[in-house]
Amino acid sequence: MKNNNESIQFDLYAEAEREIISIILNSVNIQSEIISKLGTDDFYSSDTKKIYKYIFTMHIKNIEISFKNLVDYILSVEQNSEKILKEINEINNSYSGDDTYLNIVEFIFKNSMLKKLDLTLKEIQTKKMSYESAEELVSFAQQKILGLRTSLRDEKIVRIDSAIERLIDKIVSRSKTSGSLSGVTSGFRVLDENTNGFQKGDLIILAARPSMGKTAFALNLALNASVSSPALFFSLEMPEDQITQRLLSSASTVKMDIIKSGYGEEIINNFEKLVYAQKHILNSDLYIDDTPGLSLLDIQTRLRKARREKDIEICFIDYLQLITLYSADNNRSFENRQNEISKISQGLKKIARELNIPIVCLSQLSRSVEKREDKRPMMSDLRDSGAIEQDADLIMFLYRESYYNFSQLSEEEKKLYEDDTLLIISKHRNGATCDINYVFSKNNGKFAEKQKNE
Repeated sequence: MKNNNESIQFDLYAEAEREIISIILNSVNIQSEIISKLGTDDFYSSDTKKIYKYIFTMHIKNIEISFKNLVDYILSVEQNSEKILKEINEINNSYSGDDTYLNIVEFIFKNSMLKKLDLTLKEIQTKKMSYESAEELVSFAQQKILGLRTSLRDEKIVRIDSAIERLIDKIVSRSKTSGSLSGVTSGFRVLDENTNGFQKGDLIILAARPSMGKTAFALNLALNASVSSPALFFSLEMPEDQITQRLLSSASTVKMDIIKSGYGEEIINNFEKLVYAQKHILNSDLYIDDTPGLSLLDIQTRLRKARREKDIEICFIDYLQLITLYSADNNRSFENRQNEISKISQGLKKIARELNIPIVCLSQLSRSVEKREDKRPMMSDLRDSGAIEQDADLIMFLYRESYYNFSQLSEEEKKLYEDDTLLIISKHRNGATCDINYVFSKNNGKFAEKQKNE
């Protein structure tokens, strides 16, 4: 039995659903828009849900939707149709205009969203007794709740004239600001010139063999970006204190060993540099999450929250192969790691698109690089590559030739080339590929673009 409040609510929802069906039957120009926004499971009343299912089926079958065609269609598929046809006739006759159709659609959807949330919470409560651990239940609950649609579908089809007008407006706006970028800055002039900054919604892969400095380069990028754009750095391998030490060493150019020791004359001699670097870091807007063993769902949940609460504009993840598809306590697992990495790569791309931010994800390279005479990395070297090549908008490799032939260099050549590092842009969905020369100081993790005359 429904109480009075429930009865009143049911009547309100049922009336709204009847009204939106009357608009669909009488307003040809907007019926497709309404159908694109509402699904059959958004209807609360069993009577209107049944009618809308017929309308939805006609839409899918490309049958013109009208009162007459709906009646004919129901007669062709249902034998005992007197009750539903009487209901449709009353709904059709109640049509009073379509001025408020968007408000009605939103009202129906919000009610549907709350009803689905209630059902989801009941399902979570039911599942509570069958799960072995609290962590497993929380993971299940997160997946179910995050799977709920919280906004109406937007119409994505646009005329090219409106799209080109928006593009020209952006170009004009950028032209008024000298050197402005359309994306988040990397802090490196040549890299920004080639990418126009890291673009919203892009998945960027930064890959290298061990000891090439990919974590150090990512920290350089994160600190540079966070000066003007809030940035979040997921460190799945290295704890926060080590990340902080690296940042301070890079920003101050004081050797890591000196910072680690924390005492002695060398610290005193470099104290001014450290204080200056501290101020620089404090002026940035960088956040660090050093939780190990994060799943894709964990990252999605934490990044959504950070986007909402901290207005995060770029995300860094160190690194792809340490992400799992499911939490460690979840019994589900992939036998094929390559397939799992592919799912994770696709998931990261979806998150980037959903939150409209660039995600820079570090990745390992396979050992096949070491077996070749030419050690320059290629996209096929991406470890557990799967869909990484396809999903990524920008793929960059770090490569240091001296790492492989250092023993063959003369002492003079060692001094000249030991720190030379090449950033290889191997894939650029929205621009050209290129190589950019850097000098990498391994003692402090500082990268600098190498000038042509160096």
